[in-house]
Amino acid sequence: RLEINDCSVGSWRPQECMDIKVAQQLEKQGIFNPQKAVTARRPLHSILHKCGFGGGIQWFLRGKVSPPQTPQYGANCPPLRLKTVCNDFECPVDCELGDWEGWSACSKTCDGGLKRRVRPVEVYPQNGGDACDATNDEQTCNALACDRPCLLQNWGPWRACTRACDRGMRWRSRKIKRAATGDGRCPRTFSKARYERRVCNAQPC
Repeated sequence: RLEINDCSVGSWRPQECMDIKVAQQLEKQGIFNPQKAVTARRPLHSILHKCGFGGGIQWFLRGKVSPPQTPQYGANCPPLRLKTVCNDFECPVDCELGDWEGWSACSKTCDGGLKRRVRPVEVYPQNGGDACDATNDEQTCNALACDRPCLLQNWGPWRACTRACDRGMRWRSRKIKRAATGDGRCPRTFSKARYERRVCNAQPC
């Protein structure tokens, strides 16, 4: 008894989308899988077609599966290759930004203001390209209070005694490092905070 088997094929295996001209050259060589066409001089990215008007060529491949077709009696195999157009759409264009411009002047001289900077859009996104990051930036500035007291320097050195004997005087003082602003206060020149004196050389002459 003769058992008749028709040709059986597996599932379609989609290949990567290829540049049309490259795909046509490879088809003449019997190459339908772009991975098998890669060489040192022809990297994969030069073979593939990612996007662009007109599209590329994509092959779908499938192979025969057992049991084999019965000669003369079994049905012939359906096509093992299928060619379609692929990636027929415009390429996405990502946003491109220019350099940041310089910071603006602070909006306030005290009590906290804002300074700003901007950068231009060189290329606007198209066709689903990456959106632009921020084109405006701001930072706080001049956060010190408007009404602030002065800031004093450290004590200066003691001055030489005014007398060599019979009770003289020596003194030291503190100068202003940063002036007061607004309603801030500052000790007077001869206040205890800024002026200090001591008796010296108290022995009789």
